[in-house]
Amino acid sequence: MKAIYYILILILCPATAALAQLEGKRFISGGVSTNFNSYSPATGKNSNNYGYGINLGLGKFKTNTRAGVWSVFSNMIGAKQNIPGNTDTTTLSGVNAFVIGTGYRWSFYKHFGDKFGIFGGPGVSLKYAYGRSTGGDGDNLYVYKTNEIAASLDLSAGAYYALNDRWWLTASLAFSNPVYLAYTFGRSEYRRTGEGADNNGLKYQLSPTFNFPSVGVGLRYFFKD
Repeated sequence: MKAIYYILILILCPATAALAQLEGKRFISGGVSTNFNSYSPATGKNSNNYGYGINLGLGKFKTNTRAGVWSVFSNMIGAKQNIPGNTDTTTLSGVNAFVIGTGYRWSFYKHFGDKFGIFGGPGVSLKYAYGRSTGGDGDNLYVYKTNEIAASLDLSAGAYYALNDRWWLTASLAFSNPVYLAYTFGRSEYRRTGEGADNNGLKYQLSPTFNFPSVGVGLRYFFKD
């Protein structure tokens, strides 16, 4: 959290004039990641997981030092799990986590010449998330599935390097999620018998949390005037 405050304070300091004219310019930015890995136990069958993350934003500079960005984002984690039991091994395949959402961000910039700068500011978002987890062993396995609809207010900070007039390389430096409100609903049940229970609830968070972003580097393209 302190990292964000330091960057925002620096942004609010007397600005160095940007050599490039940014006011009125429109841009698209984003980042994409994929992963795949496999686990081979000493005995038993292999398990593997896979996933992706994507974040796309469409923005416009209102002034040389202030921009607004609309964004859409999604990520997914899937797996093929082989869960051993005393008498048999249970195979469970499919999506373990999925998120999709949209948001708007107010970004304030501090430019250091025409090549490098930092930015930060608040954002709001609305998302849907699905999750699946397991417990027990292969003989007595239960599956817990959750759905979540959430709204949040966050703070973020980053930096950019201008490759040329059209392309910027961007990096996320810090992220905080101080306000979070969500409605969750789901079900837990035993895989063999189908017996289980439904559950739902409302959760909120008002204390700031700090974390490093999972996708730290992205590209930004400026449209022609």
